[in-house]
Amino acid sequence: MRPSVLSSSVHLKRGNIQDYSSPHCILIVDKHVGIAKMLNWAFTLEGYDSVAIEDQSWISQALAQKHHFSAILLDLSRNLWLNRDACIDYIEEQWSTFYYGNPPLIVLTTTSTPDRHVNGYPLFHKPFYVGDLIAKVKSLVSYIPPEFPALHQHPAEEKL
Repeated sequence: MRPSVLSSSVHLKRGNIQDYSSPHCILIVDKHVGIAKMLNWAFTLEGYDSVAIEDQSWISQALAQKHHFSAILLDLSRNLWLNRDACIDYIEEQWSTFYYGNPPLIVLTTTSTPDRHVNGYPLFHKPFYVGDLIAKVKSLVSYIPPEFPALHQHPAEEKL
């Protein structure tokens, strides 16, 4: 099954992620097409490129393409919320295969919980204000200079 690509400026294909015009790109992982399109539109208006995929099994492919995402928006619906630790561990494992440090992850959920963070990552409850989410992404991106790929590469890749 091919991933659903919901971006007007970027295309995710089975073996290729095309080049981006913006120095910062957002990976949106959400099975709800309408929400993913709305987020893509909102981030495009803010000057970001974005890639939308519908499930986390495609995250490893997206990261393997060596594109450097400034933020990953991960939707953990009610079913995935029960396995949130495993889902986040999977993202961290995939990220650490290619980059240093923790992934720039923001978790989205419809699950009712008073928590504001999950496993140390910011948590946004649906429905949320898009402006608040954009502000959180901007705060993540503000710590990353445009030339940040070199900061996240493993030493073996830096020599290539």
